[in-house]
Amino acid sequence: MPRLLILLLTLPLSACIGPQLGADISVGPYGTYVSPSVSAGLEGGGVITYSPP
Repeated sequence: MPRLLILLLTLPLSACIGPQLGADISVGPYGTYVSPSVSAGLEGGGVITYSPP
């Protein structure tokens, strides 16, 4: 099941140019926080970026 979910979530990125996975790491007084993100370029120009809340 998790493999199917990952495939369905990444399928739209196959139509994009240069998809990238990234993560920001913040260290603060309440501990370490990791914020994942996905970005990709579009053929017509522009960029799509998603970072979960």
